[in-house]
Amino acid sequence: MRLHPNAKMVDIRIVEVPYQWKGMVPARETNSEANSCFIILLHEPSGTQHMVKVDGQVSDTEVIARLRAKAKIEFVKLLLGDA
Repeated sequence: MRLHPNAKMVDIRIVEVPYQWKGMVPARETNSEANSCFIILLHEPSGTQHMVKVDGQVSDTEVIARLRAKAKIEFVKLLLGDA
């Protein structure tokens, strides 16, 4: 993965989450019924995508929010070379 030393959290968008989370996340994030265990993120300025494996069976909205935030943090660290 190419490093982006100026990457910011606001540049990262969640593109897709596990389909089982439908109704607990923004509708635009539940795209594929086949996605059962990944959060897919996009660094918009570069077009770089990243996938983070998660437990798709989680049904607690607080846990889901935490997993989404952790995925973004993981991705920004990768982009900055801090991982």
